[in-house]
Amino acid sequence: MVRIGLLLYPHCMPAGLFYFLDLLETVNSLLSKPVFEVSWVGLEKTEVTCAHNIKLTVDNIINDYQYDGILLPGFWGSTDLHCLPITYGRLINELKELPTETKVWSYCTGVALHAESERLNNTKATITWWLNEQAAVRFPKVKWNNHLACIYHADGDTTTSGANGYLHIFHNLMQHNFEESVARDVFKFLVLPRPHLDYLPFRHLDLVYLDEPLLKKIFHWVDKTPASQLSVSNLADHLCLTERTLARRVKALLNMTVLKLIEQIKINRACELLVLTSQTVNVVSDNLGYNDDSQFRRTFKRITGLTPKEYRSQFKDHDELSEKQRDMLY
Repeated sequence: MVRIGLLLYPHCMPAGLFYFLDLLETVNSLLSKPVFEVSWVGLEKTEVTCAHNIKLTVDNIINDYQYDGILLPGFWGSTDLHCLPITYGRLINELKELPTETKVWSYCTGVALHAESERLNNTKATITWWLNEQAAVRFPKVKWNNHLACIYHADGDTTTSGANGYLHIFHNLMQHNFEESVARDVFKFLVLPRPHLDYLPFRHLDLVYLDEPLLKKIFHWVDKTPASQLSVSNLADHLCLTERTLARRVKALLNMTVLKLIEQIKINRACELLVLTSQTVNVVSDNLGYNDDSQFRRTFKRITGLTPKEYRSQFKDHDELSEKQRDMLY
């Protein structure tokens, strides 16, 4: 039996934990035996106030039992990584105390807590896209591979970059413990998509990002506006905000500048087009509204670390993409 703890802590986002629990219980049901034993774990046996004021009760203290795996969700709130030891110091210490036999599976902003525990030092890991630069500075001992959606170590910890990263974790867990047919039956039973392929650095601008009304407006405006017309001043005018107010609000939400956010949204779309279509690099640049093809190539290389041609060569996989997936881009 595989013993799994679903980790609760203040301001954590519990939706993925519930989903993961449903997946595991479905496996138990389909196999007609208790393959997974799951419990809610935390720092104390008490009620925990999660994101959006959802209250859940801890069954077991995290280090009172030995688990095969602990699912570490992301958190809602400030993403200034330098504040993590102050806000979550006790939790980080408990993660450090976990035995090496207990694996930690983290997703979205939970990866930052994972890294703070030093369990990721000298190993490959990935993190949600808007924390790329902060994570590189804050955790230099981690070998960040942020172009990947999931980095799974069969004999170690796992990190995934998106708010739905628990799907990657579940899929890998199933692959390494059961036949592929079992995982496929579970996904069919719950009408689940297979996890996204590991090619987009921003993972469709995660659900956490799109849940925020201001960021949702920014995304839609940037996505439909030609690159040549994108500017902080134009965006501020569209939102009926001053540039200073816009900069302050984006900084508070994502800890990045407005210009960088604009660039990353546009390049995310470029990544999709390069992987999911056969458009040439020049056509992609033109379709996104860049007047200068060389500017597009420079911006793309600066943000992804690859040229458009290198990116397409590394991540394009025609065999796994259906026409429906391609059509969903438009």
